[in-house]
Amino acid sequence: MKASSIEDILESKESGRSQKLSAKEVILKYINYVPLFVISVAVMLILAFIYLRYTVPVYNVSSSLLIKDDRSNRGGGGSDDLESIVFFKQSVNLDNEIEILKSLTLVNRVVHQLGLEYSYYNEGNIRRSEIYKYSPIVLVPQIIKDSGASYSITMKFTDAQNFQVKELNNASFKLGQAITFPWGVASVVQKPGFSIDPTVDYIINRNEPKDVALGLISKMNITPINNRATILQLNIEIENIQKGVDVLNKLVEEYDRTIVEDKNKILEKTLSFIEERLNIVGKELGAEEENIKNFRKNNKVIDLGRQSELYLGQYQEMNKDLSEQELKLNVIRLISEYVSDQTKKFELVPTNLGINDLTLIGLIGQYNSAQLKRQRDLQTLPASSSIIKDDDMAIESFRISLQENLKSIIASNRMIRDDYAVKMRQFEGQIESIPEKSKELLEKSRQQGIKENLFLFLYRKREESEISKAATISNSRIVDTALGNSTPTKPKRTNIYRLAILFGLVFPILFIYIRDLMNDKVTMKQDISKGTDTPIIGEVGHSDDKQVLVTKMGNRNIISEQFRVIRTNLPYIIGNISNPIIMVTSSVSGEGKSFISANLAGVMALTGKKTVILEFDLRKPKIASNLQVHRKIGITNFLVGQASLDELPQKVQEVDNLYVISCGPIPPNPGELLLDPKLDELFAYLKTKFEYIIIDTA
Repeated sequence: MKASSIEDILESKESGRSQKLSAKEVILKYINYVPLFVISVAVMLILAFIYLRYTVPVYNVSSSLLIKDDRSNRGGGGSDDLESIVFFKQSVNLDNEIEILKSLTLVNRVVHQLGLEYSYYNEGNIRRSEIYKYSPIVLVPQIIKDSGASYSITMKFTDAQNFQVKELNNASFKLGQAITFPWGVASVVQKPGFSIDPTVDYIINRNEPKDVALGLISKMNITPINNRATILQLNIEIENIQKGVDVLNKLVEEYDRTIVEDKNKILEKTLSFIEERLNIVGKELGAEEENIKNFRKNNKVIDLGRQSELYLGQYQEMNKDLSEQELKLNVIRLISEYVSDQTKKFELVPTNLGINDLTLIGLIGQYNSAQLKRQRDLQTLPASSSIIKDDDMAIESFRISLQENLKSIIASNRMIRDDYAVKMRQFEGQIESIPEKSKELLEKSRQQGIKENLFLFLYRKREESEISKAATISNSRIVDTALGNSTPTKPKRTNIYRLAILFGLVFPILFIYIRDLMNDKVTMKQDISKGTDTPIIGEVGHSDDKQVLVTKMGNRNIISEQFRVIRTNLPYIIGNISNPIIMVTSSVSGEGKSFISANLAGVMALTGKKTVILEFDLRKPKIASNLQVHRKIGITNFLVGQASLDELPQKVQEVDNLYVISCGPIPPNPGELLLDPKLDELFAYLKTKFEYIIIDTA
């Protein structure tokens, strides 16, 4: 440590504010604790190694899936296209597809398909390892009392065929033998092609499929690859790579299957509706044809005559328009009757059957989507559930909107039909000359044409629906099949070791910092200057020298120089006091009072000043023995009247002008002895004999 300057000695209260440690002081402070840092880092690295050794690694498995827009799959795009009629198409909503992929219903299907409710493990010394697909044994349930029960079976094989079950008080069984458990009856069989290791304990866990599905969902992350593409990135973090690959591949497979199933539900309902209407319209068409046949036979009507050919041509053109309008009205009425039928309240609306009203198409699509959602929810929820009730309310709302829209379309088409009827009556006035029988035949033929057109239309739609059902495909495609990364995502070895090193450095720093906060000892200059205005005349470092007296003539080491600095600064404190008495003290023993006293006196004596040291530590005196001075006669002898003042000072042989007055024999009552008035006589005598008087106290 270096000595303070004169300005430090004379600093006032205003300049005695707390000082911050310099970077050099901080570095030097922590360098002393290098072994602690090394040990802390080593311990943390060992803990990190143990953690990595016994922590089950987690791997990332990823796959990518293209979600195609249904509109891109259309053919010519005509208004008569079956898919345009049956489905309400909209641009793909990736958020909806993500929620479907992560839905409990879909993942539950994956769990059942892969049998993930059963998991098999090897019991290790520290941790257990899952042996997915490589388990040599299989649990075969025979009687299940509770299908939702979760249980664990621990088996210890005594040989290749016999084992003990821990949960049944280590009862022994053979492979293939029926075992009665609290949850049912099952047997354990050996998987073909696998051998059983008798030294390994096998564990079979059975969990509720719903819980397994929820666990898989929590490990999944599905995100679009960017804002412009309709490709989803599927990721799952899982302990077993092959299990993760199977889960993602099966998830995509089940997702495709559900899409096809939803599409086929609507197609099946459409086919059922068309078949029902074909039977009705076919009978009506047969009746109309039979009426015409009977009318011609009874009235012998064969030719209407050439005279009405011109009028009839115009009449028939208008009749064609009226027939088409009647066809539209019939189709709309069929849909309206179907929607209003309470027995079909929770069934899909098959199609608008050629009605090119965009609002109606949208409402039918929304209505069908709400029906499909309710059907999916019913697979996992009771009908009394609030979610099912919300679905019912949504369906009823769409039904009302659909009925209102149908009423509006019917009213509009009736107006068009009535307009055609007015024009028809105008033509009828022009052909009044046509015989009444011919007019009646024409009316019957018109009714037959309407029924025939409706029958042919429905028949063609049935064929198109059958073809579409056979060719239904999913609107998704796998871009990349599931692939696992062999490098674990958790725990990351590099990060763990980095954190270990970081904590290994932080803990000692915190320890040292807290230790400094709790430390009430003076260790450096700042500890004094920040807590008191007392002037500091110097600093003395720790001395490793075996000799106590280091301030000898010719000695220029650091400690000696520090005492010389104190000697230089001391007059600024003493001022004009002659024969000053300097007392060296501290709070507890062992802090270096005797060392400071001896060397302070020694450095004063080197200047030619006659100096004496008083050994006033009457309990544990050290000065005399350290300076190799006899302690036979001392302060206690003088105080009890056994020695004179002139006998007390003893010369220190190594240093000129340096004397010591020892404590003498150690008294039994030093505290009371120091209250003796003869001490005043002692100090009066010393002031006449010595220029500096140094007191080494207790």
